[in-house]
Amino acid sequence: MTQFSAAISFGWLVSLLTFPGVMLHEWAHMISCRLARVHVYRVRYFRLGSPAGYVEHEMPHSFWHALLISTAPFLVNTIVAFCIYLALIWLPYGTLTYILFWLGFSIALHSFPSREDGENLRLVARRTWKRNPLVLPAFPLVWLIRLAHLPGTFISGLVYAVCLFLLAALVLRGPMFFLFPQTLTDIV
Repeated sequence: MTQFSAAISFGWLVSLLTFPGVMLHEWAHMISCRLARVHVYRVRYFRLGSPAGYVEHEMPHSFWHALLISTAPFLVNTIVAFCIYLALIWLPYGTLTYILFWLGFSIALHSFPSREDGENLRLVARRTWKRNPLVLPAFPLVWLIRLAHLPGTFISGLVYAVCLFLLAALVLRGPMFFLFPQTLTDIV
């Protein structure tokens, strides 16, 4: 098996195991398109292939609509995963905690905007920055999206999912959570 086909197989497996995150990511894109009144041509919330999901839409009418559409999955997936992590940490240890951890992890893993999301934002920002100088901060945001994909989407998402879990633990239980875990879920 070549390195390329192994990477595709790994990506396919990760997408299959974390399908709730893929679906929520695409749902956030679709809802933000509706809010911005950007026409959606086709939506696939999940499929076995690359990409695992997508929303095909017309080019946004303004930079602010493009920003909303590109960053909606980050905001939605982060909030949902964080709330699930809080519930996970608050609940007593049991089967439900494993299910919640998988759900929160799969959603947090797919929080980052895709390269295509960053590229769409870059194109709209490039087209509109002369008329609206407030668009200029979008260019560093595009570079941040690109940086997030340098080590690979999985690695960046993994680090983010773990950090979000640790933040939820810190918020709910405080720093003592890390010194004296009370259950197995406290150290997962």
